[in-house]
Amino acid sequence: MAYPEDYAVNIHQRLLFRDLLGPGLILLLDFSPPYPSLESARNVVEVGVAGIVVSNHGGRQLDYTPTTISVLEEVVDAVGGKVPVLLDGGVGRPVIHGLAANGECGVRQVIEMRKDEFELTVALCGCPGVMDITRSHVRTECDKLHSML
Repeated sequence: MAYPEDYAVNIHQRLLFRDLLGPGLILLLDFSPPYPSLESARNVVEVGVAGIVVSNHGGRQLDYTPTTISVLEEVVDAVGGKVPVLLDGGVGRPVIHGLAANGECGVRQVIEMRKDEFELTVALCGCPGVMDITRSHVRTECDKLHSML
C-alpha cells in the first residue's frame, strides 16, 4: 500500500484501515527517517486508533534522529487529548541479554530491575507516582537552547 509523501492517510485508506483493523488499534509513530508528520498523528486519530506510541526505533544508530522525548510534546499537542500517547523507551537489548543469560527468568529479572529503576527515578524527581510527572520534569535540547537566549 503506497502512502502519500507526508504519510497522511487518504479517505479511501481511512475506511479500509478502520474496516480491516477494527477498534482498539494502537499505532506506533516511528520518528526514524523518513519522519512522519504531525498531520499523520492527527489523521490516524480520525481513523479511530486507540492510542499512539512515539518511537524512534533504531534511532540510537542514526545521528540527528530526534529523541522520542523531544517530539513527545508536539505529538501530544497534535492529537489534542483525543487518544493516549505513550513513549517507547527502547527496552529490547537488555531483555535479550536477560534471555541469553537466564532464559525466561532472566527476562523477568530485567523487567523487574527496569521497573524498580523507573520507580526510583520518579521518586528522586520528587513525584509520588508516575501520574505526578509533568512537563516541568522534562528538559529537552530545545529547552536548553531557549534558556541560553
